[in-house]
Amino acid sequence: MKKNFYTVCFLIFFIQFNSYSQAPTADFVQQVNDILKKEKDHLPTINFTFQADSFSVTSSAIHIFFNTNNLYSKASLPADYLEMLPEILMPLTVNNSNNIQLLLFAKEAATNQWKTLDYFSNHPAREIYKTPANTDTYKAVRKNNNNVVQKVFPTTGSPTPVGALAGKTVWLSPGHGWHNTGSGFVTQRGTTNAIVEDFTTAETVDYYLMGYLYNAGANVWSVRERCKYKRDYC
Repeated sequence: MKKNFYTVCFLIFFIQFNSYSQAPTADFVQQVNDILKKEKDHLPTINFTFQADSFSVTSSAIHIFFNTNNLYSKASLPADYLEMLPEILMPLTVNNSNNIQLLLFAKEAATNQWKTLDYFSNHPAREIYKTPANTDTYKAVRKNNNNVVQKVFPTTGSPTPVGALAGKTVWLSPGHGWHNTGSGFVTQRGTTNAIVEDFTTAETVDYYLMGYLYNAGANVWSVRERCKYKRDYC
């Protein structure tokens, strides 16, 4: 009985291991293009699309080469489209290989060399943040945080601060975020002024709004995790 049990366990492990470690097959390029075509139907505002021509596999990644006969210049392709591709194609790495990295390439016109797609993205250059001068006549005073548990679990721990919202319960939903299109997860918003809205809503609600409401005395609950970012309030 024990021997049969170990045999069954080995077979399950063997099947699972092989299902995740097999190399991409000859129709891998067609799989990529099928996903691109399906996803393009959800992006009517983008008048650009890639066609996968070939691929190669290394010990740590799958490389996909697009539009072999076309040449592109730096920062000439739509950032929204390029940023979407790794997300919608990533499931192929699970289905076809144990490699967890996916690298996408197109050819540069100036050098005739393959470059990763981020090189061609027309994403605006990131501005260097400069801390504005503090013209406030009052110096900032950092308050001791003695109610950490209470902020994470509103019904336990130390008493809630007393304020205008005392006795009120507030439910918060940051909104937006990753969206499953059926072929993979993508953000619901594109890049605007160097910001992807889906990445900032949770931080804004968790780091600022939740704290403001709590300090006003409210019993605050969030439909998403409170401690996505390691801050002093959670």
